[in-house]
Amino acid sequence: MKKKFISIVLCLALSLSLAPSALALGAFADVTDAETAQNVEVLRLMGVIEGDDNGAFRPGSSLTRAEFCKMAVVLMGNGGAALRYSRSMRFPDLRRHWAVGYVNFAASEEGGRLIHGLPDGTFAPDRAITFGEAVTILTRLLGYQDKDTGGVWPDGYIALAGEAGMTKGVAASGNASITRAQAAKLFVNALSSKNSKGVTLLARLGYTADLTKDTVTLWSINTAKGVMHTSDGDPDMENPLDGSALIGLKGWVVKKDNKAVTFLPATSTSGSAVSDAAIIVSANGSTAGFDALTGGATNYTIYKNGVRATVSALKKGDVVTYNAANNTVQACDTRVAAYYENCEPSPTAPTKITVLGGTEFPVLPSAQQSLSQYKPGKTLTLLLTADGRVAGAAENGGNAFAYVTDKGVFLICGGSIEKKLELKASDAAVATSKVLGEVVRVSQSGKNASQIYLSKQSGSTGVLDLTAKTLGTRKLADGVLVFSDGKLTSLAALGTSRVEAAR
Repeated sequence: MKKKFISIVLCLALSLSLAPSALALGAFADVTDAETAQNVEVLRLMGVIEGDDNGAFRPGSSLTRAEFCKMAVVLMGNGGAALRYSRSMRFPDLRRHWAVGYVNFAASEEGGRLIHGLPDGTFAPDRAITFGEAVTILTRLLGYQDKDTGGVWPDGYIALAGEAGMTKGVAASGNASITRAQAAKLFVNALSSKNSKGVTLLARLGYTADLTKDTVTLWSINTAKGVMHTSDGDPDMENPLDGSALIGLKGWVVKKDNKAVTFLPATSTSGSAVSDAAIIVSANGSTAGFDALTGGATNYTIYKNGVRATVSALKKGDVVTYNAANNTVQACDTRVAAYYENCEPSPTAPTKITVLGGTEFPVLPSAQQSLSQYKPGKTLTLLLTADGRVAGAAENGGNAFAYVTDKGVFLICGGSIEKKLELKASDAAVATSKVLGEVVRVSQSGKNASQIYLSKQSGSTGVLDLTAKTLGTRKLADGVLVFSDGKLTSLAALGTSRVEAAR
């Protein structure tokens, strides 16, 4: 075994163990969980969620009673009615409160008497809403009344909500406050919930979405033209907004007055998922959003960087795609730091990006929003799928490697040699003369856009112990790959438990 071979093992081990930074999903920078991002986007397109004055959603913070009331009233399509009800004094503690109109409408007969106030006649608008209170409002929206609950509050309403599927994935006691992320999930669950007559909340509120029909795929949203581009047509939108967390998912277009108001993902349907959909892992060991990615398929096999892995191997920032043909989830942690040279057709909705001396990378629809924050002439980091497509963009954290041969420089992506870099003749000559046959780190600087940096990596020598997963005194990362004879392979594929150091 050659000394150089052992050094390369360590280089790859260290590179694959780099911890990526937190990545925003969807419209709000503080939402990094895929499922929460999808729920928030569904409601944001409907105007139900707007974020705070700083443009944040604050998913872990509590939601006030006034805020929840406003969400319910806007969902009903009666946001404008709040102005008509802003002058009545139904509750004494709402004087000059920003939500007075929304709360008064929700308490009115016209508003369905969704709320009744507290025993002392006040409303406590700024108190955190409890699970029982939130479920009560949404269950009343679905058409239930106090007489349907057996007279036990909030348990009766919670039981009805559970039967309707409204509380799926939200576990809390009736008197516990809920987070904003939990509230978003309750609202999205409620949209497809059915009452005892089999009528969905969407239908009760005048929305049209036949959830019994086959799902469609949301390919993209063109905010300039105000249309949703789906596999079943391009409906006009009532409120054209980006919905990046929903792009690539299967589900149903929700309409009102024949205009699309949102897209409701299918999280429990069977069948294959979209081949060009990808999600970014939100936390170490997390599979949040996988149901939507796989179209509901379960018992999938996970591979990370080409090696079979477990959920525990998934790290925050990994890019995950799904292959329906063999029911496998492919995770990739390749991040390319590069100078943004060009794109097609536009920076606001790119389908192709050019970096690294003229190398073109296809852009997935789900990556368009994060990539649209950057313009040509800037340095950025591309998050790649296992087959070399762009799934997202970030500020920093590149960890990309390439293999240099006399035929060119080839990017190592997700455990395979995926793409030849289109280096200029001078760069290629330098690369092949100085690092021929080597694994090199790849980067590109904005200070000199024409310069591609291929940095030879130095490593450590010593005994490679596959049982202990060590190289000399250095510990190897989980999922480390070995590069030999121009091919990547796992440690297990070496067929031995120990490789002696070169003399």
